[in-house]
Amino acid sequence: MKIDFSVGLTDIKGRALPIRDGEDNRDMRLSDAAVEALLTVYPDEMPDGTEKFRRYKLAVKIDGAGVVELETEDVAKLKGLIAKRWPPLVVGRCYELIENGRSKADGS
Repeated sequence: MKIDFSVGLTDIKGRALPIRDGEDNRDMRLSDAAVEALLTVYPDEMPDGTEKFRRYKLAVKIDGAGVVELETEDVAKLKGLIAKRWPPLVVGRCYELIENGRSKADGS
């Protein structure tokens, strides 16, 4: 499935969500939300080294990328981790972009 991770996230009124990234003030992109979700270890889990490395490799693939081809299981994992990490607004926007990116890339 192809997903465009360069797309910016917006608030409920359609305004860009800002992100503070070191000294760089910019708008938050789907890649930002995805990478942070992938690189966070959550209190309710104890992933082994293999799982942590899998998440790391996926984060590297997504970080700063545009359109990325992901396997179905990676999309499911990513959506689950985004849901754990972010509040409803970010989750909703990310899910919309993931689903829309998939359908556009698949031509449906």
